[in-house]
Order: sequence, then structure tokens, then C-alpha cells
Amino acid sequence: MKNPQLLKITLFIALLIVAGAGESQARLGETSAQIKTRYGESFNGFGAPNGVTTCSFRLRNFIITVDFVKDKSISEKYHHVSGRQLTDSEIEALLNANADGGKVQVKDKAAKEWNIVSDAKVVATASYSTKEATLTVSQDEVNDMSGF
Repeated sequence: MKNPQLLKITLFIALLIVAGAGESQARLGETSAQIKTRYGESFNGFGAPNGVTTCSFRLRNFIITVDFVKDKSISEKYHHVSGRQLTDSEIEALLNANADGGKVQVKDKAAKEWNIVSDAKVVATASYSTKEATLTVSQDEVNDMSGF
């Protein structure tokens, strides 16, 4: 960009988006109490016969849907209340927040799929559905869930 003022405005808007997305993250493995502390009470929740409890929360312009097994978060979905697509910056901020010290690796750029790696092991996978405008971060299914 040749206009320095326009560049400053663009950078400021990008920082606001990333900051807002960064607050909109629970972390895999958190308890329902930890997530409620972060977001407040859920606006709906239901259990399934397979032992999964699903709760939805609203934080500003995001809806966060969290699946729990034995009171630990195993999957989290993020989308805008308006249904608009998440930006690349928002997706990146949410992935990095969920990495919690691990590293985000691109699994398939075209398919919008990522791995979250910690101690050289894949601990979570993430994918973005443009059809649903939703980012899903889930505990990797090959990991031992005995602690959950």
C-alpha cells in the first residue's frame, strides 16, 4: 500500500479482529467450569447417550459450541453469529489460542485442515467448513482418551 494512513488503518482493524478472535477460545481439555468462567452460562446444552454433553456459548459476535466427555472439552466449534465466513486472521488466532504452547501445522491448505502438535505428537486436528462457516478444533482421535 502506498498510502501510509490507509496502511495504519488496515493494520489497526486486523489487530482488532485478531484480538477479538483470541478471546473467543476455550481450550481442549478445559473443564465446563473453566469454560463457563470464560464465557458465562451456556444458552443451551444437551447430553447424548454416548456420554457427550454439548453446550453453546455466545461471546460478542461468536458462537462457541463445546463438546464435553467426563467434564473435559474434546471438541470446539467457532462461528460468527451473523453466519459470515471467518477471516484467515480469525482462523489463525483461534488455532494459535487452541495450540496452547504447541505448534499449528498445515495439513492440507486447499482443504483448510491443520494439526496442532505438542511434544512431537498430534494432539488436535482442525478444519474449516466454508459451507457452514465454522472452524472445528477436536482432540485427535488417535490420542488416548483414558484421562477423559
